[in-house]
Amino acid sequence: MAVPDYVSEKAFEALFAGTVPVYRGTNSIRKFMPADDAFIDANDMTAPALAALLHRLAGTAPMGQVRSPQYGTAGAPHLTHLLPWDR
Repeated sequence: MAVPDYVSEKAFEALFAGTVPVYRGTNSIRKFMPADDAFIDANDMTAPALAALLHRLAGTAPMGQVRSPQYGTAGAPHLTHLLPWDR
C-alpha cells in the first residue's frame, strides 16, 4: 500500500552529495525538494524517455551505439562514462 507523501531519505542524500536525484515515487515530491530543477521527476516518464534524457544530460551515446576500439560495443552501457574513448 502506498503511503501519501512518503519520501525516502535517498532523494535527499543525493542532494547532499551534490548530485541530481532521479525520482520516481510520490507525486507530491515537489513540495519536499528545494527547487523544481533540483531533481528529475521520472513519475510520468517512460523508461526509454528517461534513458534518453539521462544520456543527453551526460553527453553519452545511447545504448548500443558506444563502441570501444578493443571490445566493440560496450557490454555495460551504464558504465560508458568511465570509458576514456567515449569522452
